[in-house]
Amino acid sequence: MASNYGLDPSEIDAVHVINPEFAAHNIASAYVRSSARPTTLSQGEDAILNDVLSLSAQYIQAYNYAYNYVTHENELIANAE
Repeated sequence: MASNYGLDPSEIDAVHVINPEFAAHNIASAYVRSSARPTTLSQGEDAILNDVLSLSAQYIQAYNYAYNYVTHENELIANAE
């Protein structure tokens, strides 16, 4: 028998919207952490600036994509109710 993680059937069937800002931050943060090389940042002020700008650009792109996706899914849920 499948585990229901301690939830009854009505709780499992309930669909909830989630905060798109919170979800997008978590998704973008996880994406950047998983895609960044596990090495230390480059040495020197210019190299560190380039590393930070690169990571920032990746975060922003991932955040925007995740935010738009979650917002779209929330709208689908709201329209289905």
